[in-house]
Amino acid sequence: TVAYGAADRVSPWAYEALAVPGIRDEPFAARVLAVASVSIGYEGRTDVAAALVNESLALRELHDDPSVAPMWVAQATWGSTAGRFEDAIELALTGVQIAERDSGQTLACVGLLAGAATFSQQLGRPDASSLAYRALEKAEHSRNPSTIALACFALGNGLRTSDPEA
Repeated sequence: TVAYGAADRVSPWAYEALAVPGIRDEPFAARVLAVASVSIGYEGRTDVAAALVNESLALRELHDDPSVAPMWVAQATWGSTAGRFEDAIELALTGVQIAERDSGQTLACVGLLAGAATFSQQLGRPDASSLAYRALEKAEHSRNPSTIALACFALGNGLRTSDPEA
């Protein structure tokens, strides 16, 4: 099992594992693709990383693999977009849908919404504040101080966009 904390040790070999014949037919394929996308994204091969994220999401749905925490998708999203904020927002919101459907994924949902809000703010999009408010609402429900702080950070960025004096 691939653990979240082991991403820096696992991702270098995950991309190589994709060359194994039939690996995409395995129930754990979504995990391998998500981890591989992180490594590839950090190497600057953002188009390949983004394709791996999309494939990971599709396989996760196909295999209904509950062990793939949406946080993997979030990390892969941020690693794969390399400044393409519209892509990051789209992928993050897809991850939010998965996180909302799965039980016990509040932290992932808040992280994805906070990331989408921050990227929206960078683009000057009007939805930055609403995404951040969604993150804060979920974070407050979790009663986790770190999660609440993350949502507040995103909200601060979102409000800055809507306030020209800030």
